Amino acid sequence: MSRRPSDTPANPGNGSKRIDAASARVPDSESAAGVNMHDSVYQEIAPIDLDFSALETDSAAGATELGAQAGRPGWILPTVGALLVLALAVIFLLPRVVPPPQATSDPNDDVASAAVETPAAESSPWQKAQMERERQAAQQALEPLLDKQFQLEELQVQRWGEQEFGNILELAEQGDQFYRTRKFSQATDSFQRALGIADTLLDSVDQRIVDALQQGNQAIADNDAQTARQAFDLVLAIRPDNEDANVGLARLSVLDEVHVALLAADALEEQGDLSAARTQLANALALDDARSDVLTPRMSNLADRIRDADYTRLMSEGYRNLDAGRRQAAIDSFNAAARLKPDETQPGVAIKQVRNEQALNAMAGHFDTAERSEAAENWAAAVEAYEAALTIDSKLGDASKRLAYARQRLKMDSALQTLSNDPLRLANAEIYQKALKIVTAGRAISAPGPRLRSQLGTLEQQLRASRESRPVTIHSDGFTQVSLPRIARLGTIQQHRLNLKPGRYAAVGIRDGYRDVRKEFVVPLDSNAVEVDIRCVEPI
Repeated sequence: MSRRPSDTPANPGNGSKRIDAASARVPDSESAAGVNMHDSVYQEIAPIDLDFSALETDSAAGATELGAQAGRPGWILPTVGALLVLALAVIFLLPRVVPPPQATSDPNDDVASAAVETPAAESSPWQKAQMERERQAAQQALEPLLDKQFQLEELQVQRWGEQEFGNILELAEQGDQFYRTRKFSQATDSFQRALGIADTLLDSVDQRIVDALQQGNQAIADNDAQTARQAFDLVLAIRPDNEDANVGLARLSVLDEVHVALLAADALEEQGDLSAARTQLANALALDDARSDVLTPRMSNLADRIRDADYTRLMSEGYRNLDAGRRQAAIDSFNAAARLKPDETQPGVAIKQVRNEQALNAMAGHFDTAERSEAAENWAAAVEAYEAALTIDSKLGDASKRLAYARQRLKMDSALQTLSNDPLRLANAEIYQKALKIVTAGRAISAPGPRLRSQLGTLEQQLRASRESRPVTIHSDGFTQVSLPRIARLGTIQQHRLNLKPGRYAAVGIRDGYRDVRKEFVVPLDSNAVEVDIRCVEPI
């Protein structure tokens, strides 16, 4: 009897359990994670495999026999037909009418054995998407963790954060276990917790370096080389290029020498040899300049005590020289004492006492020089003499007044000499007015002296001459445009005559197709005529 493919009975040798593909498939993540669960399965009633071939053969033979033998009873044929209908109903209708039995899960069943007995159901698209999203989240949490792990190992974390780093590795291993069993959410949580510890460790690196450097420096101050070396080695393990740690190790190399120098300084200071003690401290500081915050104040204290002793010695020496008549030697001693203690008044009083004895002789010499210089109208020498006198005693009022007058005369003398050397400057209106004022001031001096009178006479002549115009003739070629900037535009000329006051001038020539020319010329104070030729001759 023929059957449709969908009516094919299950193979009795493979059992009769199956997972409903639409709703009872076990997700791969749950089965792989070892979750002990049974999906809804039911016992399908297998169609009865009845072989009717013999019956059909018998029926056919029976029909033939009935036709041949009329003596058989008539109920046999209907009975055979009813049995055939019943068999078909059992095969095709009973599985659809009878509900499948509900599968019961045993909490003690092992997932692996359940997987053997029941094939895993296929996940729905939504479940697959959720599982993939959780897997990606776990990977995204793992990537920065691996990066941070590498950074910490580069920083030699085992030397300064062994316990915390062990916690990171333990959480990472847990995350791996969860990931392998497809518990991606738990894996993400483990990775993120490990990442938090890693971030905390990395954030603490700078402070750990600071603490280790402080510990190392303090150990050097305490002459504890072993502790200092351990601290600096730790810093260099974290930051191999740390300059402070390298400096610390360099300081360790001279620690013994520094310690010896400090002990010597203590002994010398106790003996009263302050200079030698300060020298030992300076030696220690030269070996280890990082101790400046401690040694510098101590050296300053010793320097103050040495200065006090030297001050007392110099003042005593000065008075001895003064009593012996050695005035300059006394002044030198008092000046040296004053330099040691600028705020002390005693050296100044002593110096004044000595200078009072020297002042008359020194002042007389400077005043004599100044008066001779004034008579010769050598005002530069007079200024120098008065300044020398005032360096001895700045409170000499008469010398100050004479110095001020000598400086004014020196300034006037310099201006007159400058104008005499370059009288063309008088063409400038401003300089001309200043020259007039100089003449007025010079004439107001009651005793001008022969030099000043001569200078004033010359300047007056120059002033008059500077206002008198002089004839100037400009020559050209008749093609060049000639002009005198700020004076006149002459145009194309061959010769042009005009009057100009003494001074410096310029003539400019322009011609199309030729290079422009400019010629400067001077109209002197003592000139009768000036000739100027300007023309453009160089083609472009």
